[in-house]
Amino acid sequence: MPKIDQKSKLVGYSDWINDQPWTNFPTFTTSYELTLPSARRLMERTHLAFKRYSGGDCRLFWVAEPFEVKDGYHCHGLLYLPDSMINSKGYLHRHHFQNLVDIYTKMAGSKLVANNGGKLAYDKRHRIDLQKFDGRRNAGAYALKYIMKAERGQADYDLFI
Repeated sequence: MPKIDQKSKLVGYSDWINDQPWTNFPTFTTSYELTLPSARRLMERTHLAFKRYSGGDCRLFWVAEPFEVKDGYHCHGLLYLPDSMINSKGYLHRHHFQNLVDIYTKMAGSKLVANNGGKLAYDKRHRIDLQKFDGRRNAGAYALKYIMKAERGQADYDLFI
């Protein structure tokens, strides 16, 4: 079997990422300092919870990178959710959006402190920004940039299916 060089492997991974039907571009932050190992655990928990919520149809490519001006890491990602969760303009339905925000908040360690008519309040503030995925952007190049950082020990990444 021929050996594949590292550059070919990375380009192939990047091309595969680029060909996937992503629905969202999330950014995940926490109120506490996130290390690379804790970022991985948080993304694993978040993916499993999103997968349960979506009926099993969820893919997440995530990367953890250091903040530029403070200690710790934050995560970016590419997320696929089923069509039933997306409206005709390509955005998450409002109730799905809010449920995913609440799920992430719980996965990041917050405790529910109040339920005011369905509006939930938590003891800690964590943030998930769920932007609509823009297919005109090169998701593969985005992924490759972080894979290269991870090769140098400056990031971590994974694909959860």
